[in-house]
Amino acid sequence: MRGASSSLLTVALLVAARPAAAQLWEVHLGGVASYASRGEFGPGAGAVLGIAPGRFAYAGLRYVVYAGATTMSGAPPSQTDVRNRTQTFSVDLGLMFPAGRADIMPGIGFGAVHFDQATRPSGSGSAWQSSGATEFMATPGIAAEFHLGKVALIPDLQYRLAHVPALPYSVQPNGLIASVRVVLAFEINRIRQ
Repeated sequence: MRGASSSLLTVALLVAARPAAAQLWEVHLGGVASYASRGEFGPGAGAVLGIAPGRFAYAGLRYVVYAGATTMSGAPPSQTDVRNRTQTFSVDLGLMFPAGRADIMPGIGFGAVHFDQATRPSGSGSAWQSSGATEFMATPGIAAEFHLGKVALIPDLQYRLAHVPALPYSVQPNGLIASVRVVLAFEINRIRQ
């Protein structure tokens, strides 16, 4: 009985088998929309460029500019308007695991976050006084890649870790980032039989 069932399994696998075309490289070029959980960040948009060798690993560049926010600091009558904006530039590295129609991509990004802070007395209409600081950041996270023809939709969730910058008014650099990358996916080569 055992020999018959293994023979049936072998025949079934041979009948169901189809030639595979392994992909060697995929290049991603597109945009990213992000939302970060702190007021210094808020909504953001930028560009991404990446490669996926063999679709088992991913390496890419990501640049995002965040809208930030303007807040008031201090008590009347000496309140100050404080405007915070940020930019991030990172190298993203990850692995790709097939999961049905998606690829699950755990990974980490390394790069820099630049804080731009401008202040002026509230209601004065005077010119903004700017200061800035740049800090190293790491962004561990997870993403899922879905292909819709030549377009790939890649939602991801990351946690940004950075040192608190030396600015006149304190900012909180750490927090969650939710992003969606929309990229054109170009195949570079396939192994064909």
